[in-house]
Amino acid sequence: MPGITADLSLAALLEAAGRTDEALAVYDALTPSVIEAPEHEFDPRSIVFHHVSTVIVRHALLLQRLGRIDEAKAVYAQLAAAEPEQATSYAAAIESLETGKNLDNEPLTFLTGFSQSLSDVGSALQQQRYITAALSGRDLDGLDTERAGFDLITLVVDPSNEAVRSGLVDALYEQALYEGAAHVALAVPETTPALQISAAQALIMSGEEAEARAAISKALDLSSEDQKLDTLYGALQLSALLNDREKAMTLLPELMQLAVNPAEQAAANGLASSLYSHFGEIPQAVSHAEEARQLDDTHERRMTLADLLGRNGQVNDALVILRSERLARPNDPYTLNSLGYFLITRTDRLDEGYKVLARAMLLADSDPYIADSFGWALYQYGDLERAQRLIEGSREDLAPHQHWEIEDHLGDIYWHQGKQDEALAAWQTALDNHPPKLERDAIAGKLANGLTTPVPEKKPLPEIRIDDGEINRQDI
Repeated sequence: MPGITADLSLAALLEAAGRTDEALAVYDALTPSVIEAPEHEFDPRSIVFHHVSTVIVRHALLLQRLGRIDEAKAVYAQLAAAEPEQATSYAAAIESLETGKNLDNEPLTFLTGFSQSLSDVGSALQQQRYITAALSGRDLDGLDTERAGFDLITLVVDPSNEAVRSGLVDALYEQALYEGAAHVALAVPETTPALQISAAQALIMSGEEAEARAAISKALDLSSEDQKLDTLYGALQLSALLNDREKAMTLLPELMQLAVNPAEQAAANGLASSLYSHFGEIPQAVSHAEEARQLDDTHERRMTLADLLGRNGQVNDALVILRSERLARPNDPYTLNSLGYFLITRTDRLDEGYKVLARAMLLADSDPYIADSFGWALYQYGDLERAQRLIEGSREDLAPHQHWEIEDHLGDIYWHQGKQDEALAAWQTALDNHPPKLERDAIAGKLANGLTTPVPEKKPLPEIRIDDGEINRQDI
C-alpha cells in the first residue's frame, strides 16, 4: 500500500477490533518529533504536513472517543504549535475536543474502518500521480478516474460515508461536471444539510436556480442546532452566486448571532465582508474585514483586508499591509501576485508592479491567475499581443472552468485589437461568471457601449534583475 496508508489502515481496523491501545501506538509511531508547517501553498512541505495532520487528527479523535480528553488536546496541540498564526482556529478545534460541539465522532466499525482505508489508498495513489506529473513537467487534466473509482467502491461498501461522498462531489465539481456532482450529492440513503448545500452549488452552476434554491431551503430546514452555523455559512455563500442580496441580508444576522467563539466570529465577519464586497458595499466590507482580522490575525485575513482597503481608496494603508506580508513571505507566489497586481491596477507604480509579478511568474509560471496578472501588466505597457497569449493561456489552463476577470481582460484586449465580436463574447462570458456588483456594472457598460478608454501606449519594459521585487522594512 502506498505511503502511510498501510499503517493508517492497521490503526483503523485495530480500533474496530477493540484493540485501541495498539491503534494509539500506531499513531504515536507515525508522528514525527518535529512538525514543520509549509510557508505557503506552493511549499512542497505541504504534502508531508497533510499526512502528519491526518495522523494527529485521527489520534486525537480516538483519544476523545475513549474519554481521554486531556491527552487528545495535548496531541492536537502539536499541530497548533507548528502553525502559531492559526492559533484562533486551533483553539476552537481543541475546545470542540473538550465539549463535543460540532464534532461527529462515532467509533469506527469494521465497515467504516475498511471504507476509510479504501479512501486513504485512493488519495495516496492520486498524490503519487500528482508528484510524478510535477517531476516530469506534465499537467494532469480531467477527472482522476482511478481516485473516483476508489470513492465509488467505498460508497458501495458504505453509502452513508459523507466524507467520501463530499470528496467525490468536489472532484466532479472541479471538472465542471455539475450535473454529476449534484446527482452524487443527492443520491444518498439519508441526506444531510451539507450535501444539500453541495448539490445547490452544482445546480447553480448548471443553470438550475429554482432547484438550487429548493436545496438551500431544505438544508436550512434539516439543520440541527450544531449544524446550523455551517449550513448558514454555505447558504450565504450561495446567495452571492445567486446575486440574492435580500436573502443574504436576511440570513446574515442569524449567522452573526450564532457565532460564539473567536474562530466562529472571525469566520462570520469574514463572510460578511465577502458578501458586502460582492454586493458593492465596500465600506461595510472593510469594517467586517477589520473585525475579522482583529479576532484572527492571519495572513489570509490581512490580504483580504488589504484588497478591500484598496477598493475603498485607502491605497497607502493597503500597501503597508501588502509590503509587510511580502517581507514576511518573500517566496510566496500568491503574496507577490497580490502586491504586483495591486501596484499595476491601483497605483502609478507600474514598473515596480511589473518586476514583482515577474518574480511571481518565475516561482509559479504555470499558475493561471499569476499568468493573468502578468499578462495584464504587459497590457498596461501596450504589448497587446504578448498579453493576449498569456491571458488566453490562463483561460485554457482553467478550462473547463471560467473566471470573470480573465474574460474581462481578454475582452479589453480584443476590443483594442479590433476584434469586436470576440470582445463582446468575452465580456458576456465574464458577466455570466458571477462578478461582484461594481465589476458587473462596468462589464455591462462595456457590452452596451464598447470601450471608451484609449489603447495603452506602447512603452519599453523594465529591465529585470535577480533582486527585483525584494522589499525591506525601509520600503514599508
